[in-house]
Amino acid sequence: MPQRHIDNVDVTYYLILLDRDGAERPELDGSLLSAKLAELVKDGVTDVFLASHGWMGDIPAAISQYDRWIATMAQQSADRALARTLVPNFKALTIGIHWPSMPWGDENAGSAVLGDDGDDDLAHEREMPVD
Repeated sequence: MPQRHIDNVDVTYYLILLDRDGAERPELDGSLLSAKLAELVKDGVTDVFLASHGWMGDIPAAISQYDRWIATMAQQSADRALARTLVPNFKALTIGIHWPSMPWGDENAGSAVLGDDGDDDLAHEREMPVD
């Protein structure tokens, strides 16, 4: 499951990848991350935060942008404390949604999400098909 951890603020978020037609790209095991996230929501999540990047973004650009946005959001300690005061059982789920919008961009989820060099056998299975 594309899950990103931002060390300096100890926050995790999930990355849902869409294909060029707007359909969710399945995980390596064929499952959909959105179904897994729906189960997490049933497990006591009180708030869901969604982020979507703008035009001209590929997977590495989306990850860079979400890492920065979510780290900045997580550093707002007064806001986080207020959320826990208003909702004592506050439990957030943060999701970034990536849609391919950069011509010839890097849509290889194996190399972008896992941080490898893209030469392994799994990386090509995650690439977006090209006509």
